[in-house]
Amino acid sequence: MAIETINWPTKLTLLAAGVRDGTYSVAKLCRQFWPGVYLDIHQRDMIRSILIGLDGGLQELAIKGCTGSGKGCSIGMALNICFELCDAIKVTVTSVTWERAVNISFAEIVKWRKAMRFPHNSDISTTQIKCNEEKWMRVVNPDTDEGFSGIHGENVIFWFDEASAIKGTFW
Repeated sequence: MAIETINWPTKLTLLAAGVRDGTYSVAKLCRQFWPGVYLDIHQRDMIRSILIGLDGGLQELAIKGCTGSGKGCSIGMALNICFELCDAIKVTVTSVTWERAVNISFAEIVKWRKAMRFPHNSDISTTQIKCNEEKWMRVVNPDTDEGFSGIHGENVIFWFDEASAIKGTFW
């Protein structure tokens, strides 16, 4: 059964199950979305953990690594895969500063979105990717609590880049 023939809400569950049991290779999956992309084992492991974790009701995932290890790339790709496979998904991105959240964290998501082979139609700006009120990815200011309030849904993700430097009130 091809992923394209399955109802959207079921796709992420089936994909995660396939990644978990080895039916789907993360490397091959990513090349379906981004032909010619080759990921190292660290990057594949991050994407695998995010996809499996979302399907398994993961509450929190911490990814630690040195500078230049491909964390942003892997997270950007994984979030774009989830965005493609879910009818409704809300992704909130923040970092230590607004500038870092926009210019580094969210820019990585936008970069991989624009490089996708067949992305769904969505409005893309420097601070938001939006299909509709139930399907979006956006940046919020780390200096205000309002960006984190009132977000509800089946698939809600918060990416706190440089999380150890973000105010404890968000945890």
